[in-house]
Amino acid sequence: MNTFLDRRRERRSPPVLRGPAQIAADQVRLDVTILNVSRSGVMIALPEDIALPDRISLIVGTMLQPCEVVWRDGTSAGLRFD
Repeated sequence: MNTFLDRRRERRSPPVLRGPAQIAADQVRLDVTILNVSRSGVMIALPEDIALPDRISLIVGTMLQPCEVVWRDGTSAGLRFD
């Protein structure tokens, strides 16, 4: 029996914007995949397990959104919108 208790504050949705996304920090850009979206942030998949700074920018098309990295687990990360 699955006893997983979802303690997230907000409902998650699949990404509405499909296609390339990037994260940027210190003049470096990295292609990522947005896995889910909430009102307060996103979960992304990274192409490899790399170190991230505490603050990055998420780039989707022409939108640039400053974010805080709130958790990391291998090639996944949770970003909170500023």
